[in-house]
Amino acid sequence: MAKRPGIRRKTGHRTKTTWTEGKSGNLLGRPKLSPEQKEARAQAQAVLDAHTVDAAWAVVDMLSDVDPKVRIAAVNSLLDRTGLKGVSRVELTGANAGPVRLESVRQQLVERLDKLFAAVPAKK
Repeated sequence: MAKRPGIRRKTGHRTKTTWTEGKSGNLLGRPKLSPEQKEARAQAQAVLDAHTVDAAWAVVDMLSDVDPKVRIAAVNSLLDRTGLKGVSRVELTGANAGPVRLESVRQQLVERLDKLFAAVPAKK
C-alpha cells in the first residue's frame, strides 16, 4: 500500500503520520491573506517602521540602568539585533586575565552603535 500524506498507522501505543517521500505535508501551502489582512499587516509595519529608531535608542539608554539585569538584557538585545552575538560560548577575561569591566564593554558598544546610527536622524 502506498503511503499518502495524512494517513496514520499505529505503531505500538503511538500514532505516527507517514509521508510520501518528496511530498509536502501541507499540500495547499500557507493560506493566502485577505485584502483586509494585507492592509492590517501593512499598517502594523508602518507603525513599527516609524518607531524603530526610538526603540533602538531606548535600548541604548537601558545600558546605563542601575539594575545589572536590565543592562544585560539590553546588551543581549543589541547583540542579537546587530548580528554581533557569537555562536559559541566563550569565557571572557579583561586586562591581565582579570574580570571584564562592564563600562569598557558598554563604551565599545556605544561607539559601534554610534557608527550604525550615523545615517539615521537623531533622537528628538
